[in-house]
Amino acid sequence: MPTPPDASPPSAGDSCPRHPEWPRVASCAECQSPVCTLCKRSRAGRTLCLSCSVSQSQSQSPALRARLGQALGLLAALLTCLLLPGVIRRGEEQALVSSVLEAERAKSSQGPDAPAPPVAPHLPAPPVDSPAPAPPLGSPSPSPAAAPALGEGAGSPPPPQPLASAGRVEFNQENVLGTSLRLVVVLPEEAPGAPYLEAALDEIQRHSKTFSRHDPESELSQLNALPWEKRRDVRISKYLARVLGWSVSWHERSGGAFAPYAGLLFRRLEKAPQGTPAAKGVGFRVARKGKRTYSLTCERDGAFDLDAIAKGFIVDRALRAVMRTKPTPRGALVDIGGEIALAGSAERDRDAPWPIEVADPRRPAENSPPLAQLALRGLCVASSGNYGRARGRKHLIDPRRGAPARGVLGATVVAPDTASADVLATILCILPPRESLTLVESLPGVAALVLDSEERVWRSRRWRALSAGPSKRPGPAELRWPADYVLEVEFTLRESRPTGEKRRKFKRHGTAVWIEDQAGRRVRLLALWHDRGELKYLRKLPAFWWDGWVLSGGPNDPRALKNTTRATRAPGHYRLEWDGRDDSGQHVPQGRYRVRIDINRENGPPRGREEHTEAALEIECGASEATGHSPDQPELADVSASYRQRP
Repeated sequence: MPTPPDASPPSAGDSCPRHPEWPRVASCAECQSPVCTLCKRSRAGRTLCLSCSVSQSQSQSPALRARLGQALGLLAALLTCLLLPGVIRRGEEQALVSSVLEAERAKSSQGPDAPAPPVAPHLPAPPVDSPAPAPPLGSPSPSPAAAPALGEGAGSPPPPQPLASAGRVEFNQENVLGTSLRLVVVLPEEAPGAPYLEAALDEIQRHSKTFSRHDPESELSQLNALPWEKRRDVRISKYLARVLGWSVSWHERSGGAFAPYAGLLFRRLEKAPQGTPAAKGVGFRVARKGKRTYSLTCERDGAFDLDAIAKGFIVDRALRAVMRTKPTPRGALVDIGGEIALAGSAERDRDAPWPIEVADPRRPAENSPPLAQLALRGLCVASSGNYGRARGRKHLIDPRRGAPARGVLGATVVAPDTASADVLATILCILPPRESLTLVESLPGVAALVLDSEERVWRSRRWRALSAGPSKRPGPAELRWPADYVLEVEFTLRESRPTGEKRRKFKRHGTAVWIEDQAGRRVRLLALWHDRGELKYLRKLPAFWWDGWVLSGGPNDPRALKNTTRATRAPGHYRLEWDGRDDSGQHVPQGRYRVRIDINRENGPPRGREEHTEAALEIECGASEATGHSPDQPELADVSASYRQRP
């Protein structure tokens, strides 16, 4: 081998034993022999000669192969759990993963050459009386700390104390978001309730780190701490961007009664009885920069206060986390300070609504009689008013006047999600009652009750449909329909097209026809025609979905549609009959009823992707015959109802 050009002849004690013609550059950390450039090897920051490096590699090969085998075994076990969800339940998954981890630990303790124990492909579920399996890696502790408050200071909650009853478990926690948490879970089978509480508290804790005003480390607090001039193109999380986007929409709908950027005004009014009105306009804008990137730009000085909407959003997320916990609950209720989210059934063995009592603002004690009682399925409810705070403390501010709100003692809102119910309840305590009901009636699936300062109760049209108690049945003094009397409903589905356009084929209509009483509660479903028996397609009939299905207690299970669902018929003239019985087959009394029709067709008027048409008419069903008609519309014509004796 040639000598390097710049190398001087090495001495006998300064040359590499393998390559005498190369000079020594270092010494081996193991054998202390000279090492040249060709023999030098590095392992874990140590310089080794070629011989020592090869020896260490050979000694570590069995350990590396053992680690690789352990990793592959764990991966195979996890894939088995994912690919067989109907066979391996959660308890079996935990037992399977635990057995794999135990086998790995045993093999590690025995050395790399010890034979690995066989892994059972399917372990039986542990018996009910046996201890619960160990939680999976990375799971939270059984008693996580309570989330910092949105409206008050937070503390550490006491250990969870579940209240078990037949088929369900209940937890009560204090100092959660500055108030109390109540969690009720309807169990599908005898199962522990602890995982559900952990799931709810973990989700609450996660989102409170975004929205809490009292936690200086939260995203919202850090944003408020910045000078407003520096809040330009500030990157924010997707959840904060989502809630801020909703806040802008509610600010516009309420005419400024909800001001998410008026935090400075609210803080001043806590010290002074009167302040200056909030500036017009929302004061900020949110922009989407990428698929999951959002930015915020403030246009004037101010501070964010999202308490009126963020708590409802957190309640929604907590309910979502509970319903995703295995085994899937039959139903669940999450109540944080009066903001309540509901899912599923209130009972295990049958489809039952959740009973909800509305506190009376005039008598807000815990044991006082309620102002109203509701029976809800799949909806959310929230209340607002100064009665829930300490005496003399006003937490509802009218940003348009820069003063505490007046004129309304309290408001309760039922809506599809708790965030909407939460912010609407606050808005209705600021707007005059008449404006409040106008706003509520313009929103799908929303009902409200308002108690003004003169103790008058204002109810929206949909509120009565949600009131608890059975539907009205004919009593001794109430007459049923005369014998052989029926109500005939006729209508024609047609395609709308400009004058002179040639008739062409078109997508058939989805149609719902139902009868309502004067309270707005569905009495009888006469027809429901749409392409697929799934709830997501039923939502394309928005009037029926909210008024005739959700607000009337329709089940969440799409299989319940099988008795009334079929593919949409060809367009034409249709006639339906009602024999004076409700959906359960019971007779209804004589009185005034409302016939409602809701249709939807792709590429309907005005040539949009999907548009819907609805019609309604009222008719008296009593001792004599009666008729009613509804005006023609582009997609729906010849709508009539005739109450008469069957020919």
